[in-house]
Order: sequence, then C-alpha cells, then structure tokens
Amino acid sequence: KLGGTIPPEIGHFSHLIRIELWDNAIGGSLPSSIGQLTSLQTLDLYGNRLTGSIPDTIGTMTLLQELSLYNNMLDGTIPSELGLLSSSLESLSLTDNC
Repeated sequence: KLGGTIPPEIGHFSHLIRIELWDNAIGGSLPSSIGQLTSLQTLDLYGNRLTGSIPDTIGTMTLLQELSLYNNMLDGTIPSELGLLSSSLESLSLTDNC
C-alpha cells in the first residue's frame, strides 16, 4: 500500500485525466492545488486516510465526471463550488467519512 500525502505539486500535472489511488494509506488533506487539474475526469481516492475538508478549488475541475472520496476521514461541509460541476459530474461518492 502507498502511504504519505498528496503533495501540492500535484497541480502541475495539468494534462492528467485520471487519478486512481484508491485503497491505500494516503493521509493528510487534499491540497487546494488539486483544482489546477482542469483536464481531470476521474478522481478516485476512496479507501485512504484523507483528513480535513474537500477544497473549494474542486469547483474549477469542470471536466470531472467521477469523484470518489468515500471511506476516508474527511470532515466539514461539502463545498458549494461542487455545484459548478453539475454539467459534467456523473458519479459522486462521499459516504463513510467522519
């Protein structure tokens, strides 16, 4: 299993269309730079140890079709910016968090 955290530099990979790091031991919070991944269509980070809240910058990922963050330790509110993805988002899974 992979561990550690997702570094802020993840935002530099602007041509990524898919991130699948599910069922690992990745901890820490989602960096706000994740919003720079504007080509991303799939973000699967379920089954990790992510903490904190979902960053507001998620709303800039306007091509995102699948967002799976269930089975982590996320808390806080669901950002209203998620509504900006209403024309692209097809699957949203946020269950089993704190």
